[in-house]
Amino acid sequence: MELRIGDRVTSVDGEWKIVGGPLTLQGGTTVKARVSRMGDVRTVRHMAWAAKTKITVRRSGGRRTHLADLRRAVLLALFACSQLVLGPPRDLRPK
Repeated sequence: MELRIGDRVTSVDGEWKIVGGPLTLQGGTTVKARVSRMGDVRTVRHMAWAAKTKITVRRSGGRRTHLADLRRAVLLALFACSQLVLGPPRDLRPK
């Protein structure tokens, strides 16, 4: 079972999105992931499956979405660093 962050999983409780590190436990027999309910980020819980269990997984976006998110994160980090180094923007209008 190859789960990735951003995959959507449907269970009896509804649709969930994988938000945290899917990892295998117990010698590869169990897969555990942190999930949140679609549309509500505040509901976070851990789900576990037997590695041989078939579950329906839907991938969202793909590589383009991942690169866009990465680009956005880098730009925000650069902006935050520039605010630390240069200070807040000054008013450039003459007084």
